[in-house]
Amino acid sequence: MNKVNFEQTGGFPLEANTLSFLQSAYGQLSGFAGLGGQSYILNGCTVADGNVTDGTIVINGEVLPFVGGPKLSRVIIEETVTDKTFEDGVSKPVYYTRVAKMAAAGGVMDFDSLKRVSNLMALSDRIKDQEVIKWGPVSDNTSIVLGTHDCWMFKMGRLVVFSGYLYFTNTNSATQNSISIKGFPAIGNIVTTQYGLTDVSKSDNMTERKNSLVYRNTDDPFLTFIVTAPANTTWLINFSITLFTV
Repeated sequence: MNKVNFEQTGGFPLEANTLSFLQSAYGQLSGFAGLGGQSYILNGCTVADGNVTDGTIVINGEVLPFVGGPKLSRVIIEETVTDKTFEDGVSKPVYYTRVAKMAAAGGVMDFDSLKRVSNLMALSDRIKDQEVIKWGPVSDNTSIVLGTHDCWMFKMGRLVVFSGYLYFTNTNSATQNSISIKGFPAIGNIVTTQYGLTDVSKSDNMTERKNSLVYRNTDDPFLTFIVTAPANTTWLINFSITLFTV
């Protein structure tokens, strides 16, 4: 970043061009606002009892103080211009003060569209918490013979994602309507029944395929794949399920 060396003898020439240089130098710091995106809440702006506290927000890359008050639907940018009298006796606009505040209509954006960004330390803790683990599926049904598989679990904070594929063969003479799989790592309590998309195809006829569901119930230690598999047929399941732990 540019800087000015004031610590010199001889009488520093503090003129308008020096102040312009300083303004351009600290103006470069606004580039850091892009780390969180174009528009978001930096700090404050907490909603409580129908009111919003003071804070700091970024709108279209510009960092602005936010003046709190009763919660309204829109955010406006208010600019106040202050004049100063120069040595020649002429009053001219000098100070431009810009703040963001609430408004019932108009403005630049909806207040509720502003997202709050996590600080870098919080993000660092979440990244350190992540795990990627390979696991082997185990069927709870003796009529289901598992073949080739490649199954993974990704965990970061409360987010858990299971993904992968597995082949299975139904040896039961009856039609198998669902397959429950266990063997995955312990993941903690689940918020509620969670669903994920699954692509199921017949291994000897890849055109015979359908989309299905896989779910993990709060009271069930299994991943359950809802499929219909006639006896003595082999199927391929490509699955992905996202869970949120308590």
